[in-house]
Amino acid sequence: MDSRVAVVGAGMMGHGIALHCAITGANVALTDKDPTRLESALEWMEGDLRILCEYGLAPEETPSPLTERVSLATSLEEAAAQADFVFEAVYEDLSVKQGVFRELDEHALPGAVLATTTSSLRVGDIANVVSEPGRVLGAHWANPPHILPLVEVVLGPATSEEAHGRLIAFLRKVGKAPVSCRDVAGYIVNRLQYAMLNEAVSLVERGLTTPEDVDEAVRHGFGIRLACKGPFEWNDLLHDADITLNVFENLYRAEGDAKFKPSALLLKQIERGELGLSTGKGWRDYGGRSREELIEERDTTVLRAVRALRELGIIQGAPTDRTDRPS
Repeated sequence: MDSRVAVVGAGMMGHGIALHCAITGANVALTDKDPTRLESALEWMEGDLRILCEYGLAPEETPSPLTERVSLATSLEEAAAQADFVFEAVYEDLSVKQGVFRELDEHALPGAVLATTTSSLRVGDIANVVSEPGRVLGAHWANPPHILPLVEVVLGPATSEEAHGRLIAFLRKVGKAPVSCRDVAGYIVNRLQYAMLNEAVSLVERGLTTPEDVDEAVRHGFGIRLACKGPFEWNDLLHDADITLNVFENLYRAEGDAKFKPSALLLKQIERGELGLSTGKGWRDYGGRSREELIEERDTTVLRAVRALRELGIIQGAPTDRTDRPS
């Protein structure tokens, strides 16, 4: 790979992004105004690389990709001058990020894609300060960025299809799992995980359960499922959509809370007969695969996850001593 990457900000996110890009073949310029932070970032990357190699998640190259493909710079102009992709990872403050993008607007290559790693600010507000807002978009790397595959790619109001397509292609090339979202507060992940946390806190606040039991319920139940497939797939592969509707209606009657009111989109799906497991199409299309085939794949995936989590001691249940288990 001959992609050239600049990472602006050498903190916890920036050093992880730089490390991942380097070990997957990109040439990286990491910049920070604080020289001591750059020195610390290099030490963090060296430590993280050792751990990744230990777990077989990075090649043990000689010489190290950090010495071959990572350069440190205190000048943003120097770092961005030759970069095809720039990832801004500075303090989560709009004025600070806008200041960085004003500099990038002046010093980055004309065709470079400029990405902010913000998790809570609007991409459009950041893009407003550059002369070509079409090349600005969000790239919210899941933390820790050198370990977790997810990157949320956020399209601002003016983001061009070309910039979006180029960033998606680059992220896939370096082994990430990009997903796209419009410029809404919280994007996908934070909206989902904070909705779950808010409901968990509500259950405890009402004296219905404890934080410990909520954590156990997630870890030993749907947390395992969600590690294997997403919520739409599980809704399709556990039961039909009319059962989902029934559950929502029961919760809505019991609680009277609008968050449990069945969605109009769910009702339309049922009207179309796209029920999930029994019809081979629900929220997603399973290409005519049989119910039996879908269930076998579902259960095999979860069995492997359960076995791995048991062996790690994360969930209860001791692994068997049998040596003839399937791999």
